[in-house]
Amino acid sequence: EHQEHQEQAGDKLTGYECLDKLNDYRVRIEEQELYIEELKLAISGMTGISYDRDSVQTSAPDNPMLNQIIKVDDAELTLKALKQQYANHKIQCIELIHKMKITNHQTVLRNMYIQGKTIQETADVMKLSYDYIRKLHKSALSEFENIYNSKVTM
Repeated sequence: EHQEHQEQAGDKLTGYECLDKLNDYRVRIEEQELYIEELKLAISGMTGISYDRDSVQTSAPDNPMLNQIIKVDDAELTLKALKQQYANHKIQCIELIHKMKITNHQTVLRNMYIQGKTIQETADVMKLSYDYIRKLHKSALSEFENIYNSKVTM
């Protein structure tokens, strides 16, 4: 929420914050998916509409199952919007990463931020040591920061 507020206020994220926002989106999407699953589980435990009430009513009965279905629908719309925001942000980051001059820097940032890998997983994929990837990551962030800062808006 704080990062979203920063952007709306016209404050610019740093290059690192821009990349790290991809991880934030992944976490928020995963949490939303879990929330939807919990809502659906709650529905599966509910009983259907009761027809044993009097047939004449002046107002619609409170229907917990219907209320829960509406919550699921709203949560799925939120999830869809989150996924779209994530996709748009990811495209912007990929475009900036492609502007980087050093191929290993591109590879490190792509692995760690676009694909969400850890430093160790990135080291394994690139067949380089953990310590070397840490140093490479630091210099890659520096190069990304320069490209990010030279971009007018994001």
